[in-house]
Amino acid sequence: MTYNTTLLESISERAGLVPLNPLGGEASLRKIYVVPKIADLINSHDVETAFPHRLADLVIGRYLKGHCVWICLTREEHPKTDVDLKRLENADEIWNFRFAKRSTRYNGWRVFGRFLGSDFFVGLVAVSRDKFRYQSDWDLHIDETKKRWSNYFPTTEPFRSASVSDYVSGYIKDVTQSDD
Repeated sequence: MTYNTTLLESISERAGLVPLNPLGGEASLRKIYVVPKIADLINSHDVETAFPHRLADLVIGRYLKGHCVWICLTREEHPKTDVDLKRLENADEIWNFRFAKRSTRYNGWRVFGRFLGSDFFVGLVAVSRDKFRYQSDWDLHIDETKKRWSNYFPTTEPFRSASVSDYVSGYIKDVTQSDD
């Protein structure tokens, strides 16, 4: 079933989720709604979490404003690429926004969530990348994301597609594909 953006916003707000907005108050072409705890984290001034962080502001801003985002649908991403948004394999439509930079070895944060519709991401769990040592660490956060989705959207399935452009419209770089 396809929903329009206004309906998705209404559903998300009734569930108690908070919209993220681009810095400077510009209009959003795409949407990100998050649990209040993630909104507080992203907007905090905390030395321990390093927020606010320019990389998070940059990735979130590019996504919301409809600018180019780098997306990967599988484990195999293009080498030496900073992926902004990645669908996790064997995780039933769990995605994560990645606030990281390979060149500076900044591991950053991951915001786990699902798409409620095209251009409409719902962030449910935020974790520092340093917390991931083993596959079981990933599995724990994937399970927590699924649990929270069920709590917030008990009768709604996540958006599903085989095409990157169905999830995110406009200018995107699909780094799932090789450049050969």
